[in-house]
Amino acid sequence: MYLSPDFHAPASLTYNTRHHRVRWSKVNHFVCSVLTACMSEEVQNQLGHLPTASEIWAEAQCLYANTTATNWTLTITSMVTTCHTDGEDIATHIAKMKTYHRDLILMQRDIDDELFACFL
Repeated sequence: MYLSPDFHAPASLTYNTRHHRVRWSKVNHFVCSVLTACMSEEVQNQLGHLPTASEIWAEAQCLYANTTATNWTLTITSMVTTCHTDGEDIATHIAKMKTYHRDLILMQRDIDDELFACFL
């Protein structure tokens, strides 16, 4: 239930339900701990700031969905063929390239800094 985006912390604070929010938070924290304990340090650093188990789960699915050889090839192709265009902010271009580099790291297909600098 805690991995579902539809399962939110209880909002009502009546006498009968005042402890539900505390219990929800404790269980959510436990599920977050279990999820992040099974991930590499790089992924933990990427997802550690997310407050709910459902957010961690959704982001982890996106990250791990890109681990196929086809997606790795597409990421490398995107990096190699991405050119700075006139009118594009240089900071935006660098951020885009860093995103591709991060994706490669998360797919355990890291490239060394010298090669990344060539692409950049």
